[in-house]
Amino acid sequence: MSDSSFNAEAVYQYIHAQVKETFNQEFSRRDFMRLMGGGMAGALVSAFAAARVRAQSDEAIGESSEFTRETLPNGVAAGDLTQDSFVLWARSTAVGTLTAEVTGTAPDGNTVTGTYTVEVNDTTIPAKIVVGSDAGFMAGMAITYTISDAADSTLSGNFRLPEALDSTTARNLRFGTSGDWRGELRPYPAMANIPERDLDFFMMLGDSAYVDLSSLDLNRMARTLSEFRIKHNEVYSNRFGKNYWAAVRASTALYLTIDDHEVRNDFSGGADPNTQIRMSDADRAFEYTNQTFTYQYAMQSFSEYNPLRDDTYEGTDDPRMDGRPKLYRYVNFGSEAAIFVIDARSFRDQAVESIGNVFASAEIRRWNEDVWEAGRTMLGSAQVADLKRDLLDAQNKGIVWKFIMLPEPSQQMGWFNGEDRWEGFAPERTEVLQFIQENAIQNVVFISADIHSTFINNLTYQTEPQGDLVDTDVWEISTGPGAFYPPTGQAITEFSRQLGVMLPYEIEDYEAGDLVEKDRILERLFNRLVSTSQQLRQLGLKPELTDYELLVGGWTVGHTMGWTEFEIDRDTRALTVTTYGIPSYSADDMTANPELFANLVPDIMQQMVVQARF
Repeated sequence: MSDSSFNAEAVYQYIHAQVKETFNQEFSRRDFMRLMGGGMAGALVSAFAAARVRAQSDEAIGESSEFTRETLPNGVAAGDLTQDSFVLWARSTAVGTLTAEVTGTAPDGNTVTGTYTVEVNDTTIPAKIVVGSDAGFMAGMAITYTISDAADSTLSGNFRLPEALDSTTARNLRFGTSGDWRGELRPYPAMANIPERDLDFFMMLGDSAYVDLSSLDLNRMARTLSEFRIKHNEVYSNRFGKNYWAAVRASTALYLTIDDHEVRNDFSGGADPNTQIRMSDADRAFEYTNQTFTYQYAMQSFSEYNPLRDDTYEGTDDPRMDGRPKLYRYVNFGSEAAIFVIDARSFRDQAVESIGNVFASAEIRRWNEDVWEAGRTMLGSAQVADLKRDLLDAQNKGIVWKFIMLPEPSQQMGWFNGEDRWEGFAPERTEVLQFIQENAIQNVVFISADIHSTFINNLTYQTEPQGDLVDTDVWEISTGPGAFYPPTGQAITEFSRQLGVMLPYEIEDYEAGDLVEKDRILERLFNRLVSTSQQLRQLGLKPELTDYELLVGGWTVGHTMGWTEFEIDRDTRALTVTTYGIPSYSADDMTANPELFANLVPDIMQQMVVQARF
């Protein structure tokens, strides 16, 4: 997502018209831009935090001493699971042998053990151990592991391998997702309750390190490989005596993909590097951005600092894909669920030019024609083919829920940064949604991040520029931010309130309301300013398309930092979706008052139950 959530001129034009029509008032571009850049939400966080904070005890999950040791400062982690393989991870500051002792326990009580070693020669590079299918670990096993380094520091972690397709376990499947966390906002109290939720895995949806922005450990964007490593190390490091990420990573397994800020803001890997911002002079000699030194440093450091297999694309006959990192994954968890992990950045074409004036019909027509250019791709042809094949495979195998982990939202929001999302690559997006419909692939859910707020919607598509909307029973939820200030929803409502777009009763309700009520007002504003103004579907699941029950909140969560949990009932196959959040805070807030902000405890901001269709 862009550093600003809006195209400023488009927002100015639209809000100016709304203010003039509703209140017969004028305001200037100078006033608008002052508010856009002036820390408009700073006063909110203290009031929200004071109302919602609950102090944690000294024994709270996340204490540094529990999950890190002096020579294992980032804790330990596991991830990239299949039914019979996984990756273990740790960074040691002690040169020498690092050892992992692993035990797998099957539901029938049988155990498998293994001892694995790797040499640490460079203490800035984490150690990874890939445990393959030949090691004897089997689907559904509970895995415990202990990692020891040359300085005798020892840490342990645990996770479960995915169930086999024919598993008869009585345990519900439960996993979490989030994205978007900046290093200067650590230690990430929004993640504090994850270990207690006993997750089967956690999906990191990108922007895991903002390498292109200043932070505490490096006050400029990363340029060299060592600087990229500093940015990633910062995210997983202790602060104020806490390391919530270390606690999370020790408690479950991870799946991961990238978004733009692992490389450069809004980058397009399949585009000419001369069209990209903040690339080095040396990068500009390459044909594609995903060949550049910056991209190579970014992907190497991302892989080093996460429990990830180093797969590459081969034999695709696409010069933008062959030899490049392959982050795509297809994994099933019994017959309850399958996940499809997508790389939406490395192979995409350059984004089209944004809409400069949302009231200029010629400008809107130009944008719609641009996004419909034949052959435009966000995923790359090989990844599209893999996704379609594997979705059909999951349906044919009777797997109930299919979760597509796409870093950027797929729901249509038009001029609201649509060119940077799949909406900006319309033929490919329509191709996949039509494929899902034509093959009757059921219970497909897109899970995304990037826009720093939760928006829930059924997906629609078109078959031509500005064509009629086609409804589907596919739906999407965006999640996070884990730690980004201000969240987009908070920015929208604060801009609207200060600029006079909010109606008088909305202002009164907003000022008096708790976070859930503020989100309800955000939903109305978004529907009015973004959805209805563009003749798009309003936010929310449609009862004629999706069988749901809304338990807490509405269709947005936009004033908090947090994550989302998905739990599938083993007996009914119903899906419970719960979004947790804490009041948002700035870097200055955390630095000035860590006793308050580092101890915030996540609350439920939104919750719903969705029934599977058969």
